[in-house]
Amino acid sequence: MIKTNDFPGAKTKMKRLIPIVNEYDFEDISKAIYCICVCVNNRSVFESALSLNWALAEHKHQGNKKIDNYEDFKRFFTSIEDIIKPSPFDDAVVEDYGDVSIEVFGKKYSVIVGTGHNMVFACLQFLPILACEVKKEDELIEVMTYNSFVIDYLKDVNITDGNHGTSVLTY
Repeated sequence: MIKTNDFPGAKTKMKRLIPIVNEYDFEDISKAIYCICVCVNNRSVFESALSLNWALAEHKHQGNKKIDNYEDFKRFFTSIEDIIKPSPFDDAVVEDYGDVSIEVFGKKYSVIVGTGHNMVFACLQFLPILACEVKKEDELIEVMTYNSFVIDYLKDVNITDGNHGTSVLTY
């Protein structure tokens, strides 16, 4: 179990999410959680993003439910929607999806910077230095290329509809 004294609400949500997440195939649920977390309307719900990712980290790799199509994804989302709903304490979303980039080894890549209270953008600036230190430059370029592709691909459809907190991308 994730050990932390921070984000007590996230830990409570995680405990409710774990049994649901464990029903699913790990690869399928990983993709579903990524899709939920990348949706701009869900970016304000930092606590829920932590909960989902912590539940994924606790996955037992024994689930066999598949998410083969959008209907399966919506069914999963509906099963957790009440757990991940926002509260009045969640942050406002800065409408910057696809507008922020960093330079890595002379090339610009699109990034998601989060809600702003965790200094993601500042930390991202050190990725090239860390990659060089551990001799993982090629891996960093591969991850940045993939991440940038996903952000750029979704940019035109991943726009707010004013209902921050619980929604899925449709197009």
